[in-house]
Amino acid sequence: MDDSIDYSCLALAHNQIRLIKLYDGPKPLLTAKEADTLQCELGVYTRDSCTSYHALSYAWQHQNGSAPMIINGAVCNVAETVEQALRQLRQDEGAVLVWVDQICINQRDNEEKGHQVQQMHRTFSEASTVIAWLGMPFPDSALLFRFFKQAGAAAHEEQWQMLAELIEHADYLPVKDAFRRFCQRPYWSRLWVIQEFAVCARLRIVCGDASIDADGDFFALMAAEYPESPEEEDAEETTAQADVQTAAVSQLEEMLTAPERSFADSLITRRDRYRPFPDSTENSSDTFFRVLTTCLVLEADYNWPMASDPRDRVFALMQLASDLQDFDKGFVDYAKSTEQVYHQTTATFLKQGHVDVLSFCQFPKRWTNLPSWVVDWDTQVRSPAAREPWFSKFCASGDSSSKQSISHPQLGHATLRGVTVDTVREYSAIWDPNWSVPLDHKAAASFIRDIKALCARSPRIRSREEHVDALRIAICDGVGFNDMEMDQDLGTYLSVVEEGFEDFEAADDCEDKIQGQGAASDCDFWYGEGLRRLHTRRPFLTSTGFVGLCPSHVAVGDIVCIFYGGQAPYIIRAVGDGTYRLVGEAYVHGIMYGEFLKGEPASKAFTLV
Repeated sequence: MDDSIDYSCLALAHNQIRLIKLYDGPKPLLTAKEADTLQCELGVYTRDSCTSYHALSYAWQHQNGSAPMIINGAVCNVAETVEQALRQLRQDEGAVLVWVDQICINQRDNEEKGHQVQQMHRTFSEASTVIAWLGMPFPDSALLFRFFKQAGAAAHEEQWQMLAELIEHADYLPVKDAFRRFCQRPYWSRLWVIQEFAVCARLRIVCGDASIDADGDFFALMAAEYPESPEEEDAEETTAQADVQTAAVSQLEEMLTAPERSFADSLITRRDRYRPFPDSTENSSDTFFRVLTTCLVLEADYNWPMASDPRDRVFALMQLASDLQDFDKGFVDYAKSTEQVYHQTTATFLKQGHVDVLSFCQFPKRWTNLPSWVVDWDTQVRSPAAREPWFSKFCASGDSSSKQSISHPQLGHATLRGVTVDTVREYSAIWDPNWSVPLDHKAAASFIRDIKALCARSPRIRSREEHVDALRIAICDGVGFNDMEMDQDLGTYLSVVEEGFEDFEAADDCEDKIQGQGAASDCDFWYGEGLRRLHTRRPFLTSTGFVGLCPSHVAVGDIVCIFYGGQAPYIIRAVGDGTYRLVGEAYVHGIMYGEFLKGEPASKAFTLV
């Protein structure tokens, strides 16, 4: 941002913001050379008495150069993408009030910046329209937006036959290629747009001079779903309608597919979660812990939202949560270091009782000075092996939450109560599949053999059960990959696991036929997907015979423990002064459902550093 903008101070206590007013025609200019330069007035407004305004949501794209604007009579340089967006907005709507962060916030004033960041939710929710600016046109972008409008209207009205006909008569390959370019626009991968997308009352997606209202037709198109399976007694007409819908959605999925699509899908999902009832005042009930992890944890497609300031990986998402009262009023402060922000975030989650925030502590960390128990949100954190806490069926600590007492005896220390389970005696090779390619069945088979070998040496694994127990361990007991409730019918559950493995072995037979295709094989079944979603795990055996999966940087002698209130066990490492470093979460067969705590083992305080 150009330093030549003369900012007057905002009365922060009076909820003031700045807005720019675009001129809809030429004004007296300094020189003839500036005849086409975009001009605006930057003024101060009070929110409660503010007139209608638009808010611009865009990708900063620092590397893409700058463009001149005349702001309050002075020539200033702004990001080229901002100038382009404002120029298009002036063409579409003439004189209009606009909020755009790069101009309306004094980026050199940390106090103002922190205050305005906390008000960002209000800024976007109170805007009459939020403009999602994707940038200038790309090849066939106009064609794609026409298809969005026509097909989106059909999907919105559930006119599936019409949708199928539109797809059939569309310029299939140009639309398909244009959709890939649409998803590749930097806008979708920018972290800040998650909040901007979620909270606004009306959203318009704009690319050059093409645009579409997001709510309604566009979202209906992107969220089109297959019908539920009709009941046997349903009329033939209902079944036929379901067949038409299935065919139309299948065609749509094939056409609107792109590796980068998950960025846009995640924005739509977050908007739905934040606004479950768009016509009411009810908003998100998600805790900040859940908001942060669901938005930042790396998905199987390796798509990861970007932020130029690592502190914004926390600050940009706070206003989407329901429990902000648990964070200090001065939490959003750009005078703080990244380490301070991440430290305070994890400490607050622990104070709230989210013990399993520790399962998101993964290594190596980008910010190497962080304590081992503090999550580094600037690292590509992946889902825990035992699943996210709200999906996991595990309860390693049983009903012991009331026994937990977390304290911070000094800066960088966190003391939790729990029990010692055992120590690591040996471990096997790393299992870390590449999520972007088909499962390597031969490597997976070797991984399972390693687990079987450890089971064979374990006194805790009963004879003749080594095979099925190894199969359960290899997929962390299958939690989240089928609808079986293991504790309801163990025999049925074990049969499902073995049948899943048989399907996986059958897939191995066809692997040679599919190598090099770059897409998941139809031969992969749920068991293979269970293996594929794991990452950086090693099979391990403890001194008394527990077998499980643990982080790849485990060492012999590391301690297996359970923290009260935690759903998963953890591996920690003594550092010689009565403190411990967190190694990471683990799956330990035989203690995942609270079995170990039933013996009432001795309680202990663990101080993590």
